[in-house]
Amino acid sequence: MHAQPLPLWKYLLILVVLVVGLIYSLPNLFPADPAIQISSAQGDSLDARQIDRVETALSENDIEIKGLEEENGQWLIRLRHDDDQLNARDIASDLLGDDATVALNLAEATPEWLQAFSASPMTLGLDLRGGVHFLLEVDMDAALTQRLEVNASAMRELLRSERIRYRNTDVEERTLSIDFASSEDRDTARRLISRDFPDFEYSSEGDGRASTLVMTLSDQSVSEIQDYAINQNLTTLRNRVNELGLRSPWCSAKAPTKSL
Repeated sequence: MHAQPLPLWKYLLILVVLVVGLIYSLPNLFPADPAIQISSAQGDSLDARQIDRVETALSENDIEIKGLEEENGQWLIRLRHDDDQLNARDIASDLLGDDATVALNLAEATPEWLQAFSASPMTLGLDLRGGVHFLLEVDMDAALTQRLEVNASAMRELLRSERIRYRNTDVEERTLSIDFASSEDRDTARRLISRDFPDFEYSSEGDGRASTLVMTLSDQSVSEIQDYAINQNLTTLRNRVNELGLRSPWCSAKAPTKSL
């Protein structure tokens, strides 16, 4: 028993479906270009001369530009290589300063003749793109200063409750210093403060009305404050990522390498 051949119109229909499918799958053969997007921080259009300066700076740093586009006051600079994207962003940001906002982007490279058919590449999710990478920089100096100011406030409260006279409180880098009217007041304050604040290394300077108690955070205390600052920022980042409904977000941190 032999199968009956299909009617001609069915073969033509199959051919049409294959051709249409091929056309709309072609954009996936043109991967998106790494790019940086530059827009004015004030909302107006950027001067073309500013973009010319960026182009010149990128060329001087051996960053090859594939194309340059402008739309609605925003400029898109297409690059040849993925590895140049972060460097190009930093160069443009340093050059334009606060006048512009520079962001990383992936620019579609679909040819115009395919765009005429409204053909576009398949949008890949974060899992297929390999995830998203956040580079988080924690201001360690600000974290130390904030902790010292909190401690200074608590120390002043302690001195007032014990009726110990003091004058000035100064915070600088890792050091907190308090001036006293007499050496006796300073020595009494040192005994009280050192009992409640063991994270400091204590020293006495001056004498009489120039008596000063100098308190310096120990290396271990500085390390603990830095670790706390990093973990606190990671927690904030995780919470914001979780709000997006993503599964199994993974965050990591690199400890600061600045020597103490």
